Amino acid sequence: LLAKVSSVLGITISAGSHASTSGLVQISEFKVLPPVTAAHCAGLTLLAMTPALVRLFHAPSTSSFLRAVTLCAFSSFLFGYHVHEKAVLVLFVPFAVLGLREKSMGELYLFMSLTGTYSLFPLLFQLQELPVKVVIFVLLHVTMATASRDLHPDFSFTPLEKAYLAGLLPHFILVEIILPFFLPRFQFLPLMVYSLYTAIGFIYTYVKLYVDLFTCRNACAY
Repeated sequence: LLAKVSSVLGITISAGSHASTSGLVQISEFKVLPPVTAAHCAGLTLLAMTPALVRLFHAPSTSSFLRAVTLCAFSSFLFGYHVHEKAVLVLFVPFAVLGLREKSMGELYLFMSLTGTYSLFPLLFQLQELPVKVVIFVLLHVTMATASRDLHPDFSFTPLEKAYLAGLLPHFILVEIILPFFLPRFQFLPLMVYSLYTAIGFIYTYVKLYVDLFTCRNACAY
Protein backbone atom coordinates (compact mmCIF):
# COMPACT_ATOMS: atom_id res chain seq x y z
CA LEU A 1 0.00 0.00 0.00
CA LEU A 2 2.80 2.42 0.91
CA ALA A 3 4.62 1.51 -2.31
CA LYS A 4 1.50 2.32 -4.37
CA VAL A 5 0.98 5.63 -2.58
CA SER A 6 4.66 6.52 -3.09
CA SER A 7 4.46 5.82 -6.82
CA VAL A 8 1.35 8.03 -7.13
CA LEU A 9 3.12 10.85 -5.30
CA GLY A 10 6.18 10.44 -7.50
CA ILE A 11 8.46 9.31 -4.66
CA THR A 12 11.29 7.02 -5.73
CA ILE A 13 11.62 3.86 -3.64
CA SER A 14 14.22 1.11 -3.62
CA ALA A 15 13.44 -2.18 -5.31
CA GLY A 16 13.63 -4.30 -2.18
CA SER A 17 12.01 -7.64 -1.59
CA HIS A 18 8.74 -7.73 0.31
CA ALA A 19 8.21 -9.55 3.59
CA SER A 20 7.06 -13.17 3.42
CA THR A 21 4.21 -14.74 5.37
CA SER A 22 5.56 -18.26 4.93
CA GLY A 23 6.78 -18.44 8.51
CA LEU A 24 10.39 -19.01 7.44
CA VAL A 25 13.11 -16.96 9.10
CA GLN A 26 14.61 -14.79 6.39
CA ILE A 27 15.98 -11.30 5.87
CA SER A 28 13.52 -8.99 4.15
CA GLU A 29 14.33 -5.69 2.53
CA PHE A 30 11.33 -3.38 2.63
CA LYS A 31 10.54 -0.95 -0.15
CA VAL A 32 9.27 1.93 1.99
CA LEU A 33 9.73 1.15 5.69
CA PRO A 34 13.22 1.47 7.19
CA PRO A 35 15.09 -1.80 7.85
CA VAL A 36 15.12 -3.24 11.37
CA THR A 37 18.34 -5.08 12.20
CA ALA A 38 19.23 -7.50 14.98
CA ALA A 39 21.29 -4.76 16.63
CA HIS A 40 18.27 -2.45 16.75
CA CYS A 41 16.17 -5.16 18.40
CA ALA A 42 18.92 -6.04 20.89
CA GLY A 43 19.26 -2.39 21.92
CA LEU A 44 15.50 -1.93 22.33
CA THR A 45 15.20 -5.19 24.31
CA LEU A 46 17.97 -4.23 26.74
CA LEU A 47 16.54 -0.73 27.09
CA ALA A 48 13.08 -2.13 27.87
CA MET A 49 14.49 -4.55 30.46
CA THR A 50 16.59 -1.95 32.30
CA PRO A 51 13.87 -0.33 34.49
CA ALA A 52 12.71 -3.72 35.77
CA LEU A 53 16.27 -4.79 36.60
CA VAL A 54 17.10 -1.47 38.29
CA ARG A 55 13.94 -1.73 40.41
CA LEU A 56 14.83 -5.30 41.37
CA PHE A 57 18.36 -4.41 42.47
CA HIS A 58 17.13 -1.45 44.51
CA ALA A 59 14.27 -3.35 46.21
CA PRO A 60 14.94 -7.10 46.01
CA SER A 61 12.14 -9.46 47.01
CA THR A 62 10.46 -12.58 45.67
CA SER A 63 7.61 -10.61 44.12
CA SER A 64 9.96 -8.06 42.58
CA PHE A 65 12.05 -10.90 41.16
CA LEU A 66 9.01 -12.57 39.58
CA ARG A 67 7.88 -9.24 38.15
CA ALA A 68 11.34 -8.56 36.73
CA VAL A 69 11.61 -12.02 35.16
CA THR A 70 8.15 -11.66 33.63
CA LEU A 71 8.94 -8.20 32.28
CA CYS A 72 12.29 -9.32 30.86
CA ALA A 73 10.62 -12.23 29.07
CA PHE A 74 7.88 -9.87 27.89
CA SER A 75 10.47 -7.36 26.61
CA SER A 76 12.23 -10.10 24.66
CA PHE A 77 8.92 -11.11 23.10
CA LEU A 78 7.90 -7.57 22.14
CA PHE A 79 11.24 -6.26 20.91
CA GLY A 80 13.17 -9.40 19.94
CA TYR A 81 14.46 -10.19 16.45
CA HIS A 82 12.46 -12.75 14.40
CA VAL A 83 10.28 -13.69 17.38
CA HIS A 84 7.77 -16.47 16.70
CA GLU A 85 4.20 -16.30 17.98
CA LYS A 86 4.81 -19.27 20.30
CA ALA A 87 7.44 -17.25 22.19
CA VAL A 88 4.60 -15.66 24.17
CA LEU A 89 4.32 -18.95 26.08
CA VAL A 90 7.72 -18.34 27.71
CA LEU A 91 6.49 -15.43 29.81
CA PHE A 92 3.45 -17.40 30.99
CA VAL A 93 5.62 -19.46 33.39
CA PRO A 94 6.86 -16.70 35.78
CA PHE A 95 3.63 -14.76 35.24
CA ALA A 96 1.56 -17.77 36.41
CA VAL A 97 3.59 -18.06 39.63
CA LEU A 98 3.09 -14.34 40.24
CA GLY A 99 -0.63 -14.74 39.58
CA LEU A 100 -0.91 -17.45 42.21
CA ARG A 101 0.63 -15.16 44.82
CA GLU A 102 -1.38 -11.99 44.22
CA LYS A 103 -4.99 -11.39 43.19
CA SER A 104 -4.28 -8.37 40.97
CA MET A 105 -1.56 -10.26 39.14
CA GLY A 106 -3.85 -13.31 38.84
CA GLU A 107 -6.44 -11.15 37.07
CA LEU A 108 -3.83 -9.71 34.74
CA TYR A 109 -2.33 -13.15 34.08
CA LEU A 110 -5.69 -14.59 33.03
CA PHE A 111 -6.24 -11.59 30.75
CA MET A 112 -2.80 -12.14 29.21
CA SER A 113 -3.41 -15.88 28.89
CA LEU A 114 -6.66 -15.27 27.01
CA THR A 115 -4.96 -12.77 24.69
CA GLY A 116 -1.76 -14.75 24.22
CA THR A 117 -3.48 -18.08 23.57
CA TYR A 118 -5.90 -16.43 21.16
CA SER A 119 -2.94 -14.94 19.26
CA LEU A 120 -1.80 -18.51 18.45
CA PHE A 121 -5.01 -19.33 16.55
CA PRO A 122 -3.45 -18.56 13.11
CA LEU A 123 -0.98 -21.42 13.67
CA LEU A 124 -3.91 -23.84 13.33
CA PHE A 125 -5.27 -22.59 10.03
CA GLN A 126 -6.89 -25.71 8.54
CA LEU A 127 -10.69 -25.75 8.51
CA GLN A 128 -10.87 -29.07 10.39
CA GLU A 129 -8.71 -27.55 13.15
CA LEU A 130 -11.15 -24.72 13.83
CA PRO A 131 -13.42 -26.54 16.34
CA VAL A 132 -10.39 -28.12 18.03
CA LYS A 133 -8.69 -24.82 18.87
CA VAL A 134 -11.95 -23.20 19.97
CA VAL A 135 -12.89 -26.07 22.32
CA ILE A 136 -9.40 -26.22 23.84
CA PHE A 137 -9.33 -22.43 24.27
CA VAL A 138 -12.72 -22.35 26.01
CA LEU A 139 -12.12 -25.35 28.27
CA LEU A 140 -8.68 -24.10 29.30
CA HIS A 141 -9.82 -20.65 30.32
CA VAL A 142 -13.08 -21.73 31.94
CA THR A 143 -10.98 -24.03 34.13
CA MET A 144 -8.47 -21.24 34.85
CA ALA A 145 -11.22 -18.74 35.69
CA THR A 146 -12.92 -21.22 38.03
CA ALA A 147 -9.64 -21.97 39.81
CA SER A 148 -8.86 -18.25 40.08
CA ARG A 149 -12.22 -17.54 41.73
CA ASP A 150 -11.62 -20.36 44.21
CA LEU A 151 -8.23 -18.86 45.04
CA HIS A 152 -9.38 -15.23 45.02
CA PRO A 153 -13.18 -14.98 45.60
CA ASP A 154 -13.37 -11.31 44.54
CA PHE A 155 -11.51 -12.00 41.31
CA SER A 156 -12.68 -9.75 38.42
CA PHE A 157 -11.50 -7.86 35.33
CA THR A 158 -11.57 -4.10 34.91
CA PRO A 159 -14.28 -2.63 32.62
CA LEU A 160 -11.61 -1.94 29.96
CA GLU A 161 -10.40 -5.55 30.10
CA LYS A 162 -13.98 -6.84 29.91
CA ALA A 163 -14.63 -4.70 26.83
CA TYR A 164 -11.46 -5.96 25.15
CA LEU A 165 -12.24 -9.61 25.89
CA ALA A 166 -15.82 -9.17 24.71
CA GLY A 167 -14.37 -8.06 21.39
CA LEU A 168 -12.66 -11.43 20.88
CA LEU A 169 -15.88 -13.05 19.64
CA PRO A 170 -16.70 -10.54 16.86
CA HIS A 171 -13.01 -10.42 16.02
CA PHE A 172 -12.96 -14.21 15.66
CA ILE A 173 -16.01 -14.16 13.38
CA LEU A 174 -14.38 -11.44 11.28
CA VAL A 175 -11.01 -13.15 10.75
CA GLU A 176 -12.17 -16.77 10.55
CA ILE A 177 -15.40 -16.41 8.55
CA ILE A 178 -16.05 -12.99 7.01
CA LEU A 179 -12.60 -12.07 5.64
CA PRO A 180 -11.74 -15.51 4.17
CA PHE A 181 -15.18 -15.76 2.56
CA PHE A 182 -15.56 -12.24 1.15
CA LEU A 183 -11.88 -11.33 0.57
CA PRO A 184 -10.09 -14.60 -0.23
CA ARG A 185 -7.48 -12.80 -2.36
CA PHE A 186 -6.06 -10.98 0.67
CA GLN A 187 -4.64 -13.94 2.56
CA PHE A 188 -2.50 -11.67 4.72
CA LEU A 189 -5.49 -9.69 6.01
CA PRO A 190 -6.75 -12.14 8.71
CA LEU A 191 -3.18 -12.50 10.03
CA MET A 192 -2.75 -8.74 10.16
CA VAL A 193 -6.06 -8.25 11.98
CA TYR A 194 -5.12 -11.00 14.46
CA SER A 195 -1.77 -9.31 15.09
CA LEU A 196 -3.22 -5.83 15.50
CA TYR A 197 -5.92 -6.82 17.98
CA THR A 198 -3.75 -9.07 20.15
CA ALA A 199 -0.93 -6.50 20.11
CA ILE A 200 -3.28 -4.09 21.89
CA GLY A 201 -3.78 -6.66 24.67
CA PHE A 202 -0.04 -7.39 24.87
CA ILE A 203 0.95 -3.73 25.15
CA TYR A 204 -1.79 -3.05 27.70
CA THR A 205 -0.54 -5.92 29.88
CA TYR A 206 3.09 -4.87 29.49
CA VAL A 207 2.41 -1.26 30.49
CA LYS A 208 0.21 -2.33 33.42
CA LEU A 209 2.94 -4.70 34.65
CA TYR A 210 5.50 -1.91 34.60
CA VAL A 211 3.15 0.52 36.36
CA ASP A 212 2.48 -2.12 39.02
CA LEU A 213 6.21 -2.76 39.48
CA PHE A 214 6.86 0.87 40.43
CA THR A 215 3.66 1.47 42.43
CA CYS A 216 3.19 -1.71 44.46
CA ARG A 217 4.18 -1.48 48.11
CA ASN A 218 3.06 -4.29 50.40
CA ALA A 219 2.88 -6.98 47.69
CA CYS A 220 6.41 -6.25 46.47
CA ALA A 221 7.88 -6.37 49.97
CA TYR A 222 7.85 -10.16 50.27
